[in-house]
Amino acid sequence: MDTDRDDLGPELGDAISTLRDREPEQDLWPTIEAAVAAEGRPGFIQVRRPVLIAAGLALIAASVAITVALRDPAAPAVVAGVPPAAVAPAAAVLPAGFDAATVSLERAIEQLEASVAMESSLIDPETRSRIDQSLAALNGAIADARTRADAAPRDVGAARYLTRTMQRKLNVLQSVASMTRRS
Repeated sequence: MDTDRDDLGPELGDAISTLRDREPEQDLWPTIEAAVAAEGRPGFIQVRRPVLIAAGLALIAASVAITVALRDPAAPAVVAGVPPAAVAPAAAVLPAGFDAATVSLERAIEQLEASVAMESSLIDPETRSRIDQSLAALNGAIADARTRADAAPRDVGAARYLTRTMQRKLNVLQSVASMTRRS
């Protein structure tokens, strides 16, 4: 250690040699703890893909709800720049957000079904049979929801039910796809 002090110069070396360890006059921890607590702890949020999809659908649903609530029933409907006379009355009533969500969900389901079909050999037959039964039940529910939405084109609840049912199928397919990737 003495060689380290030689590099510091004689005055600084003498000052350092006179220093002694001693206890602080007061406990410093409460002040430090309060400063750390006031500052908060930095962190991050990890969001998975299904949560992002659900959040996107919630934004679409909220947008649709606001659009429906603010729409003047006496005003003619305009769908994607098409004149009101060219749009069927039933199609003009349902906000476009649900149609876009349905199309997006259909595409995602088709892609995941293709992926799962390619990887189905990795799943044991009993599990595959149960998955097929679940998907068949979801397909029936989607068909029922689509029939309900088509029968009541003004019913936003029916359109919402259709997109939620499709989202359930997408979630099952995502689980199966992730299960096949792990095996």
